[in-house]
Amino acid sequence: TAGTKMRVLFVVLIASLGCAVQSASIGDRVLVNFFAKARMPLNSSAAEAEGWTRVGGADAPCSSLYGHRYRMQGRVSPTMLYDHMGQVAGMQFGVESNYPLYPKSNVVSPPYFKDDSSVWSATMHFTDPAQICSNTSAAVA
Repeated sequence: TAGTKMRVLFVVLIASLGCAVQSASIGDRVLVNFFAKARMPLNSSAAEAEGWTRVGGADAPCSSLYGHRYRMQGRVSPTMLYDHMGQVAGMQFGVESNYPLYPKSNVVSPPYFKDDSSVWSATMHFTDPAQICSNTSAAVA
């Protein structure tokens, strides 16, 4: 009957909403690259174990915008961002400042901003940047 169909539809709708409002997460992996996908470390401990180093050195303070930034063997892309608790907080894709800027390329501000003396980066946050240096992990944005 029409009433039964409406009740079934209502139950399916409520069940769908339950799935949509579960806690936010980026899942169990972050993959980067266009052709050969590379798995990125989801926390700073894993990053260090895989050979990533903290930008500015091991004692570099937490940046209120970027948290703790890690790069692999000096490459500027990707740069992983971790919050003060060591959890993934975002990524940056950068180019060296000697790379030609707009109009000779598509590197233009925004979305690229000079994040240190030699790199222009586009930043993508997975968490609330206002909480990136707090003593609790920021919720996934």
